[in-house]
Amino acid sequence: RASKRMLFDITMTAAVSKKNGSSYAAVAGSEDSPTDDSDEIIVHGRVVSPICDQRKSELCISFGAGVLLTSLLFSLALSFQHPASSPAVTPFDAENDINKPPQFPVLNTTDDEVPVKEIIIDNEGTTTTSWWSDTKHTVGKWFGMSHETKTTGQGRDWLLNAQTGSLVSKQDPSFFLGIGPAPLVLVREGSKQELVFDLSSLSGELSDIDGEFVGFLKDDNEYNALAVSPFMEPISVSYEEDNFIVFLSDYALEVDSWNLVENQPVNLAKADGSFVRGGGCDWIWNSDDGTIRPKLNTELVLGRGDRGLVVTREPDQALAILHSKDLANIGHIVPMDLGKGEKQVVGIKPAIDRKDGWHTKETILVDAGPVRVKYDGNFLLTVDEKFVLGITSGKLEEGNTVNFVGGDS
Repeated sequence: RASKRMLFDITMTAAVSKKNGSSYAAVAGSEDSPTDDSDEIIVHGRVVSPICDQRKSELCISFGAGVLLTSLLFSLALSFQHPASSPAVTPFDAENDINKPPQFPVLNTTDDEVPVKEIIIDNEGTTTTSWWSDTKHTVGKWFGMSHETKTTGQGRDWLLNAQTGSLVSKQDPSFFLGIGPAPLVLVREGSKQELVFDLSSLSGELSDIDGEFVGFLKDDNEYNALAVSPFMEPISVSYEEDNFIVFLSDYALEVDSWNLVENQPVNLAKADGSFVRGGGCDWIWNSDDGTIRPKLNTELVLGRGDRGLVVTREPDQALAILHSKDLANIGHIVPMDLGKGEKQVVGIKPAIDRKDGWHTKETILVDAGPVRVKYDGNFLLTVDEKFVLGITSGKLEEGNTVNFVGGDS
């Protein structure tokens, strides 16, 4: 026991110090005596080095820095080996077996017509990127953080029917690319988006005289988004107290957030006990001209918002690309004009940079200025190939929106 106690005391009081490059071991009850040059002492038969952990850390840091520097230099070398530019694609004419530029229809206008400015991506030349973008993308791929525009299985795979001009999802061919309903919004009086109803009675279905119906875009217990389309199931409402437009006795037509401005959505909101006057629920039921307008801003009326693209299982709602036979030729560039008597064309809005690293250009039906696209057998791409047509979040659900999406490559 005495021996063990002495060994314990010696172990607990052992200290290592350095002086003038040599090591000393100071032990209680003995004189300072130099040790060897290994900077080591033995405690309980185990070699302990006071600088071992430090040396290991320095070695790990040096190794990690070397790997990172090597990867950056490797990526830089690749970017110089392969210039970051992609030449414009020359379409292939299968009939004559020669290359020739695609022909585009010309928008005919009269002296009284002014063409609407095109809302398209117009990069038909080379696309340049910096060496840093290439390096960042390469490193991102190693760590699974890259965003590939041409990613399969994300609602971006399309099958083109060259005869009918329709597009169906390869993930589920029962889903067609179609034209979505227009949201019910406030529009300027007299605009072509204005809705005109048969208001001879104070109750009935909300149906426009042109054959479009107001129905549920999204059904919720508290708040119901409304839309306008020939394919909607119309809702029946009644005009009560010379003020409220009521659905099922406890829902009232209401301007979203009570912001009585142009293009503001109009929905059905569930009343909390009773309807509230003096805000977004006060309406004029004008049986003379068939319009419905808010009492607090009579220059606005109910109307249609902008339509976009969606996926649908209804063949009647499927769109038809007018130049589908040309589009079927790999590399051919065509404007996204529509058939089936549709007067509008598919355009795109400016890009939105999302927090998840993707970039989105929302589709919108416009009077002129179609986006120009090409098909590679799977993806429907913009001319510069930076964006592909994709279903939002890749979810194949009835009415889910379809837009152009792009990543970092």
